[in-house]
Amino acid sequence: MTVFLKTKPKFYSAVTYVDGIRFSSKAEAKEYGILKLRQRIGEINSLEIQPTFELHAFTSEGPILVGRYVADFMHREGKKTVVTEVKGFETALWKWKKRHFLAEYPELKLRIVK
Repeated sequence: MTVFLKTKPKFYSAVTYVDGIRFSSKAEAKEYGILKLRQRIGEINSLEIQPTFELHAFTSEGPILVGRYVADFMHREGKKTVVTEVKGFETALWKWKKRHFLAEYPELKLRIVK
């Protein structure tokens, strides 16, 4: 028998479903709608939901995996790849991941929606 426990959403956000996709907050679901519309009219393309990026520490023996960053969205805008993160507020863990991400993936543009 499988038991599903109802847990409180992180940071009192309201879990929202759009197109059968679960989003952690209403703000994230709203951003998805905006990006989906922009893709439909041709402003952006290659929209991805929750792309994952490996974060490494670089040592004399080579890179060591120290964590993963799961972004909210990623898309192409012309020749640029844009990673979008929807944030209500910034936690210490997010600040750490943001620093690592920016250092390891300088070719990607990070866009933060508050």
